[in-house]
Amino acid sequence: MNIIQHGRLPEEKSTTKRFKCANCGCVFEADKGEYRGSFQYNEFYFYCECPECKHTSNEIVTRDQFAVSVK
Repeated sequence: MNIIQHGRLPEEKSTTKRFKCANCGCVFEADKGEYRGSFQYNEFYFYCECPECKHTSNEIVTRDQFAVSVK
């Protein structure tokens, strides 16, 4: 494979993510570095530990939603 021109991945405007814990219902915000993320099946997955009950909370963003949030 030969790359002719490298693409540029879109950067997020805000690095703060809001999570809602499915275990205790706590709503909290986490800054970049406090949560982790991955990309799979055209969706972005963001994970963070709930500060109250320590349950892993997640946020799923589709690729289309992510593209809109970047603009």
